Parts: sequence; C-alpha cells; structure tokens
Amino acid sequence: MAKKWICLLLALAMVCGLCACGQDDTPPTNYEQVAEEYIEAYFLRDSAKRFSLFFYDARRQWEDKMVADNGSAEAFFAEAQKQAAAKGVNVTIDSFDTYYNAYHQFILKDCAAIYGEGFEVTVKAAESTKLEGEQLALFIDRQLGALDDKYVDADAYRALTDIYTVAVHLHVEGSLKTHDETYQVQVGYHDGSWKVLSHSI
Repeated sequence: MAKKWICLLLALAMVCGLCACGQDDTPPTNYEQVAEEYIEAYFLRDSAKRFSLFFYDARRQWEDKMVADNGSAEAFFAEAQKQAAAKGVNVTIDSFDTYYNAYHQFILKDCAAIYGEGFEVTVKAAESTKLEGEQLALFIDRQLGALDDKYVDADAYRALTDIYTVAVHLHVEGSLKTHDETYQVQVGYHDGSWKVLSHSI
C-alpha cells in the first residue's frame, strides 16, 4: 500500500512539473503595464528608468552620442552643469547618473510650474494589437535597420515572436492646466520579461 502511495505522489509531482514548464513558455500579460511605465518615465524625463525598459542598450547608445557630440563625457557634464546654472538649478553634474537625476528633478519642477503644484500624471493602455506574419517580419527588419549592431543582439531581436503595439493615453491633471496625448509603444517578450522595442513620441 505504501508503495502505491509513493508512486501516486511521484506521478503527481511529475504532472505538476510539466504544468510548471508549460507555464514558463507562456508570456505574462503585463506588456501594457511596461508600455505605461515607459510613457510615464518619458514624459517626466526619468531617463534612468526609461532606458532600463528597452530591449536594446538605449542608454549606452545615447551616452555614446553625447560623448561624440561634446568630445568627451567630462565636456558633456561641464556643458550640462553650465546649462543647469543658467536655469538656476543648484546641482553637481559629474556623471550620467547625476545628470539623469538632475534633469528629472528639473522636469518635475517645470511641470509643477506649468500644470500646478500637486499635478498628477495618469497613463492607461487604451488598445493593444499583436504583430503577426508579414507585419511582424517587416517591423523587425525596419527596427534592426535603424539600430547600430553594437547596441542590439540582432539574433535575439529576430527571434522575437510576441510583439504588441500598445496605444497609451497620458493625462496630466493640474490646477493650472491639463494635458492629454496618446502614444504608440511597441513591446516584445524576451528572456522572461517584456521590453520596449520602439515608440512614437
């Protein structure tokens, strides 16, 4: 009798294991949440958060461009420090991290001046469409054609099968002013999470 129980328990464990494996292959449904987080981070210029949501290395791409445009990272920090001082912002910018934080804080104050103290930003996914077939292939080819190979894993990008275009509505409610806008964000499922692939800004 004991052997039968052991066999039944082992069989149950195997079934549960198979179910768990099957679930791992199914993408979670929070792609709309990722698109919403991205648009909020974009609007409030929270660059560190925004860059972290991308599929490719958008942060290094942007930082490399700033270095190329200014001659060095130090020259970029000095220029950013100069511009901050001209706007009356008392910060020390000596790294990209301090720049991102300073710019985000400046935008928060700027929004408070435009929309009113205590303004609120609401983002909500309004509609989602899955890219399939030729539409999916064309999107991937177009995006890879626009990205430098050193910032993206092209093979992983081409292997994407779950990509959605999410229409995200942003609403800013303030005592002085309100604002409404809708953005399109493309997100893809890779390595256990949804990542931003592209967007219309």
